[in-house]
Amino acid sequence: DAGKWAGLVTTARVTHASPAGVYAHTANRDWETNSKIKSSGCVSGRKHNVDIARQLVEWPVGKNLRVIMGGGRRNFIDKKKHDEEGIKGKRSDGRNLTAEWLADKYEQGASAAYVWNKNGLLNVNLDKTEYLLGLFSSSHCPYHGDLEREGLTETVPSLRKMTEAAIQLLRNNDKGYFLFVEGARIDMAHHSNRPHRSFEDTAEFARAIELARKMTNEEDTLIVVTSDHSHTK
Repeated sequence: DAGKWAGLVTTARVTHASPAGVYAHTANRDWETNSKIKSSGCVSGRKHNVDIARQLVEWPVGKNLRVIMGGGRRNFIDKKKHDEEGIKGKRSDGRNLTAEWLADKYEQGASAAYVWNKNGLLNVNLDKTEYLLGLFSSSHCPYHGDLEREGLTETVPSLRKMTEAAIQLLRNNDKGYFLFVEGARIDMAHHSNRPHRSFEDTAEFARAIELARKMTNEEDTLIVVTSDHSHTK
């Protein structure tokens, strides 16, 4: 109601538990795609048991997000189709939600862009783009250190780069904005007993925070850093 814009950035799938909390309501965090609902013995319908990816594209909060960046392409396309990197989707309803998202924005007469790699993101004119959807991996984005180890630095943008792009777009609105940024792979590395990768992703998260501080003014911007739970490792 205040006219502020909102967006989310994550290194997880954009339909994963934490980012989904920005826009979705669901009985099961695993219901990221309609096939997951069916496999759990429930019915995925038009109004009830709507999967998280559909909520992002169809429901009021999700469809009004100005920036959505992270991983999870597979939850937006059908299992018989392949994404830009040749990986099959996970949906079983024949839908291409990325195409539907883009079509919806064009119908509104809005300037929108869908990108799937770092080069695409770098080519977006963020000063003239009103909506941005970036899905940079089939599932979660790689661990930050693996971007260099696996030669992916020119393919997948870092958390810092995604954060920078998000702020550049959102600050075009003079009424302000809300931005959710998650360094999701810190937690995942702990779950997999990979402390070195967790440290690398923590350092990248810290760099993203520092970048956000430099791009904003503490007189009118509140930056909150928190975690959803702790680890003993």
